[in-house]
Amino acid sequence: MGAISIPLSQLEPRLTLPAQAREPLSQPVLSWQADAGGQHDDEIEDLVALLMEHATYPGVLSRHLARALAEASMGSNHLWEDLGLVNRVQLNELMQEHFTSLRVLNVNNMRWKKFFYRMLCERADILICKSPHCEQCEDQPQCFE
Repeated sequence: MGAISIPLSQLEPRLTLPAQAREPLSQPVLSWQADAGGQHDDEIEDLVALLMEHATYPGVLSRHLARALAEASMGSNHLWEDLGLVNRVQLNELMQEHFTSLRVLNVNNMRWKKFFYRMLCERADILICKSPHCEQCEDQPQCFE
């Protein structure tokens, strides 16, 4: 496939970005690298399903956003970077607006990719963390901002 870009203004009229994020960009764009090889299809579908369960506005827009988030989660950078956003604040605002119940579950502001996979692994009863509680884990700096 290749790189996919969607102007944020076309995604949803209710999506607003902070003033500092709007100023440097004439038209903010959500972009991500699609999984061309299909090697992550199962993971992507699991992530899309998770996100759709928490969609604030179920429908076509939410499905496209869920797909974009899932595909970008396969990238090697921070999710907000792989989406082409300016910073993590924009991603948090997108999650708050479009996947509110999932944002609420991320009470400690865990990095989104880690949070998504933690949610998926908990569903499958797979222990991925070294400690049952984040406060006691030596990897805490890698999971939280």
